[in-house]
Amino acid sequence: MGIRTFGLDLLRMIRKCCLIVIVVLLYAPVGMADAFAVDKDNSILGFIHHKKGIASIFVEDPLSYPINYEMTLEYDPDLETANFGMRYPVEEIEIAGEVELARWGEAIVREGASEVALKPPGNSIRRRVRKAILGKKLLEADKYPEIRATSISIEPLQDEAKTHQATIEIQMHGVTHRATFPLSVSLEADRLVVAAVFPLRMTDFNIKPYSAFLGTLRFQDEFHVFMHLEADRAE
Repeated sequence: MGIRTFGLDLLRMIRKCCLIVIVVLLYAPVGMADAFAVDKDNSILGFIHHKKGIASIFVEDPLSYPINYEMTLEYDPDLETANFGMRYPVEEIEIAGEVELARWGEAIVREGASEVALKPPGNSIRRRVRKAILGKKLLEADKYPEIRATSISIEPLQDEAKTHQATIEIQMHGVTHRATFPLSVSLEADRLVVAAVFPLRMTDFNIKPYSAFLGTLRFQDEFHVFMHLEADRAE
């Protein structure tokens, strides 16, 4: 083998190696998403139902929330993107009382999920409201026993008030509905905080707004989702 032939072969090999390096750099992931474990003692996914009608003065706007749920949550600190998945049995839904509203009431008003401070209903009212929400006129828990939510995208947003925009799919009452809304995402050390408030409509899920006492007490079609999640980086 001559020197010239050897040199040409070496040049071809170098070119191939450079091409391989370029391809790897182009298609390699820029960041890696970290898994986070939700601190359920300091987190809530709540639904504020707004009442109307003549008899509404006798009933407080209820805050319902699941007391037990499964959630996966990931965040990429380099790309500042996130994703999550959540599921819970409808039977796990409870109505917030004095303790829960003392913990979350101010934030609910501050974030715009309710125009007025929510007052804790009595235990008998809580039981009746829970029965109505889970019953045949609303969620039909016997027929549709689970609610799911999955993120399609959570991307950085150039906004002074919120840091990200999320698009999620919610499966409830046999219907899959897609919603897009702004939210705040912050990471300090190993603590991730995700917060959002956004409106939905019962009719989005083929649910007729609740009505009782000949229509003198009704739920508005629109309700608000109040989400505050705190999570620690999983080991």
